[in-house]
Amino acid sequence: MTKADEAAQQDTTLVTEPPLSPVAREILRGVQRVLKAHGFESLAEVVLANGRRADAMGLGSKGDIWIVEIKSSIADFRADSKWPEYRDYCDRLFFAVAPDFPNE
Repeated sequence: MTKADEAAQQDTTLVTEPPLSPVAREILRGVQRVLKAHGFESLAEVVLANGRRADAMGLGSKGDIWIVEIKSSIADFRADSKWPEYRDYCDRLFFAVAPDFPNE
């Protein structure tokens, strides 16, 4: 096996989470619009060096990196304990939810 084959195999094994749900995809669309409004280019489902996957990442013109974690339900929000692992890979970390997400 060549080094390129090993790298390709390693890259595919890093993603351990399922793709975004339809609700999360709608939220992602809004996140990407907000990032664009703030002057950021965006990427979705970015695999980080620690193997975690950021739902959305914004790259600013001055090199700023924002990560946005999408929460499609209150259960998803409460169950997430991995978000602190994103902090080392961004300058700012946000959560994005649907407009009808409970405020309490």
